Amino acid sequence: MTNTKDILKRFGQRLRQKRQERGFTREALVDQMDKFASESGQSRKAPDVSTVARWERGEQCPRESHLQLVCGVLQVTPEELGYPKPIRHRP
Repeated sequence: MTNTKDILKRFGQRLRQKRQERGFTREALVDQMDKFASESGQSRKAPDVSTVARWERGEQCPRESHLQLVCGVLQVTPEELGYPKPIRHRP
């Protein structure tokens, strides 16, 4: 079974790969995320560059609202990035 640390690391690697394939620096990705949010009428702003770096290192996972921005800019699905879905426990 894959542990959370491995999932986050794989997500970060895929995010970095897709970002680089699109020719974006982290700064450019954040700028594009802000632009995408503004154009789509979202009130949520993009995270800072250091947060994106933490995602890419597998130290953190983006919130769903930020994930939507990332996917919109990179034109990928969360599944293509290997986004770890929350585990829901049933009572």
